[in-house]
This record gives sequence, C-alpha cells and structure tokens, in this order.
Amino acid sequence: MWRKSILALAAAGFLAWGTAPSRADVILDLEPEVGVNLANLALGQSFRINVVLSGVNPGEVLEVLTASVLFDGAVFGTPTDIAPGPIVPEVGDFLSFADLGQADGALLASVLPANGISDNGVFYSFEVTVQAQGSGSFALDALATSAQRYNQDNPEEPLEVGSSNGDPLAYVAVPSPATAGIMGVFLLASAIRRRGRATS
Repeated sequence: MWRKSILALAAAGFLAWGTAPSRADVILDLEPEVGVNLANLALGQSFRINVVLSGVNPGEVLEVLTASVLFDGAVFGTPTDIAPGPIVPEVGDFLSFADLGQADGALLASVLPANGISDNGVFYSFEVTVQAQGSGSFALDALATSAQRYNQDNPEEPLEVGSSNGDPLAYVAVPSPATAGIMGVFLLASAIRRRGRATS
C-alpha cells in the first residue's frame, strides 16, 4: 500500500516538474502591423511582421540578440525589407538574412555597452506579400533565437528567451473579393450551361 502511495507521489512530482513553466529572462513576440487582419488576408496584400522584445530591465544591456521567424514560403515567398527597429542603437551592428519562408535578424554589438540593446520594443520587422492561398502561422525558431546580456564580470552570460503569447501567429490567406467574384460568376455560368444541356 505504501509503495503505491510513494509511486503515485513520485509520478505526480515528475509530471508537475515536467510541466512547470520556465521563467524567461527576455521575451520575443510576433505582432502584425496595426490594421492587418491575419484571419482574412487577400492575395497580393503586403504587410509587416514585427519582432517585439520585452523583459529588458532598466540598466540591462543585451550585447547579442538573434531571432529567426519561420512561415510557409509557398504562401508568402521570401520576405523583403528586413529592417532594425527603434531599439537597435547602431544600425551597422544589425545583420539580416531572408530566404524562402524565413526572416532572420541579429544584433552583434560592436561597442559595449553603448551599442547594446537597453530598451524594450520592436527589434526588427519584415515585409511579406500573400502569393497563394493557405493557412498556417508565423513562428519563432527556438533553435535560432538567443540573447546574451552584457556583464563585465561574466562577459558571455546567455539568457533564456521566451514568448509571452506562447502560440505562433496564425494566418489565413484567401482569394481577394474580386477574384472570388470572378470565380463565382464562372461557377454560376458553368452550372447554367450544364443545366441547359441536361434539359435538351
């Protein structure tokens, strides 16, 4: 009897330990530009996605911050205009990379602490254009996202990077109203034509 109780407590402790949320040092979240409805994107529509940093405390400086955003390249192709946000103090220290379904940004501060990130806000943003119908999400690639705090005593102090919204940024790309109207007229004409053949 006592063995079952110990095993039950051990199992409960293990499950609680395995599911306990970890505390992140800094937070990166994805946000669409204001006014964009990701649940109803039209073919040809262009918009920006912001990579937003929070959790930087007063007096802290990040000397390294990297983030990679992944999405369906068949729907959006290759992102354009990857640009540093206002919290990046030295644009020359910002690096970017764009590929089919991927937008990467990195700050590698050349002069510390002056060129490190010391504020919260938009880290970088990029533009995408809807090229095909589809649904999916924009998501941070956990393996390519990292941060390092500037600390004279411990020069390579890595930080835990988390996300406050937890879920990727979901989208649905649908035909534009004009395209949908043309398709509707075509389908209606086809139905009338078939009906005319059936009555002949």
